[in-house]
Amino acid sequence: MALQINLISKRYFLVGMMGSGKSYWAELISREFGIPVLDTDQLIAGSYNQTIAGIFEKEGAAQFRTYEKDLLENYEWPFTAIVATGGGLPCYHGNMETLLQLGKVIFLDPPIEILVVRLWEEKAKRPMVSACNTRAELQERIGELLEQRRPFYQKANIRLSNPNLELSDWESFLNA
Repeated sequence: MALQINLISKRYFLVGMMGSGKSYWAELISREFGIPVLDTDQLIAGSYNQTIAGIFEKEGAAQFRTYEKDLLENYEWPFTAIVATGGGLPCYHGNMETLLQLGKVIFLDPPIEILVVRLWEEKAKRPMVSACNTRAELQERIGELLEQRRPFYQKANIRLSNPNLELSDWESFLNA
């Protein structure tokens, strides 16, 4: 049976820690339901012709956070879209409140152990954890970031903490 959702002017913003699956799920949902997919990090990188790591290195985290706020406030968001956000985006400049005004916000919240496994091989591409030399350091850093960010993430309309989510599970979340 094909999954169905009611797509009358709905925007979905996926928030959560790096490695939580925001980009992964946005792409799958886009293909399954025909919803346009956007990624805030890709939009910013494309606008400034740099990688996110390059922006952090050359311009600093504060400037990157300003770029995120500018994107949220000035981008012409389609009526219907699924948007993967950067992990820190909801935590600065009142961005979570802006996200909640723009659409439905879904917090992906897998266990830290899963985040460590997912991030270990790609940590060099992730400015917030690239200096971690061991899995223990990575887990500690992720824990620190999550502790700072959780109050923002918890404002989301929906929280998904099941690490075994399947595509069929999304139908009810997207129709809620």
